[in-house]
Amino acid sequence: MKRLAFALLFAQQCLADSFADRADREFVNFKKKFNVQYTPSEEDYRRQVFHDNFKWIEEQNARGHPHVSVACFHHSDDACV
Repeated sequence: MKRLAFALLFAQQCLADSFADRADREFVNFKKKFNVQYTPSEEDYRRQVFHDNFKWIEEQNARGHPHVSVACFHHSDDACV
């Protein structure tokens, strides 16, 4: 039973890491695509907002609705999205 719990915890961590890696890559691409630059103090905040919005986007697209697709756009680093 302990092995199963450990395996599930490990798998969950791997999935979380892969999401964080994907979100970081998308954030870098977002900044390049929209020519966005932040002050050092703003960078962490905007990255977290982008990650939250990216997670929401992925959740919406995972629903598989045939007529709806959500993507990042120039306000994806705003908290009001």
